Amino acid sequence: MTQQRPSVSELGYHSYLYPGGSDFLEAMNDRGIKQVVITNKSEQFTDRLLQLMGIDHYFELTIGDDSLSEKKPHPMPLVHAMQRFNCPNEQSLMIGDSVNDIRAARAAGVRVVGLPYGYNHGKPIERAKPDLVITSLTTLLPTKA
Repeated sequence: MTQQRPSVSELGYHSYLYPGGSDFLEAMNDRGIKQVVITNKSEQFTDRLLQLMGIDHYFELTIGDDSLSEKKPHPMPLVHAMQRFNCPNEQSLMIGDSVNDIRAARAAGVRVVGLPYGYNHGKPIERAKPDLVITSLTTLLPTKA
């Protein structure tokens, strides 16, 4: 049995931003930090979903499972993004919600933050051993003095 791709009318119907997502995206954008979406979902549907959610303007690049010859957990998508923006791995950060995200980051030599919700085959993200686990992306923002 093959899995059907969502129709355009279904796309985004059950989607929402993680806690602190909007604030985080805006803060990174204000600081001029390049943001990239790397997913194992189709680039076409991912781009459309980002548009529907009104956050597409925050991202410089989308890499889907159909963008390159390899996908996560292979490091190729992360390495491709870092090369595109001339950003060394020690200045990069992967934020993810699955073991594939953690493995890809480790293989690319990138620090990685895990989110305890999302798609991870029902297993706690802590088992994948990210550098840090947070419940809100605002945790990564500097506090105002």
